[in-house]
Amino acid sequence: MAGRALGVAAKVSAVMGALAATAQAALAGRFLAGDFGALDLHREVASVLGGIVILSAILAGIGRIRRRGELKEVVVAVALVVGVAAQAALARANLLAVHVPTGVAVLSLSYFHVALVLRPSRVPERTARLKGGIRG
Repeated sequence: MAGRALGVAAKVSAVMGALAATAQAALAGRFLAGDFGALDLHREVASVLGGIVILSAILAGIGRIRRRGELKEVVVAVALVVGVAAQAALARANLLAVHVPTGVAVLSLSYFHVALVLRPSRVPERTARLKGGIRG
C-alpha cells in the first residue's frame, strides 16, 4: 500500500510541477505584454514550483531506494531542482537573457519528468514472478 501511495504522490507532484512551470511561462508572457502585476504572481509561483520540485526529488529518491525505480527519474528530478534554483538566481541577478532560455529548459524538463513518472512500469517478468506479482 505504501508503495502505491508513493507512486501516486510522485505522479501528482510531477504533474503539479509541470503545471506550475507552464503557469510561469504564461505569467512571463503576460508581463512582457504589459501586465506588470503578473510579475508578482510569477515570483510567487516560482516559490511554489521550488517546493514542488524539491518534493519530487525526495519522492524520486525514496522510490529508487524502496522499489528500485529507475535512476533516470532521480536524475531528472534533481536536474529540475538545480534548474529552478538557477532560475531564481538568474532572476535576482536580473540576467534575463539567460533566465528566459533556462525557463524554457525547466519547462521542457518538467514535461519530460511527467512522461517518465506516468509511463507504465517496466518491471521485468522474471523479477515480478520472484516477487509473486505474475502467476504462471
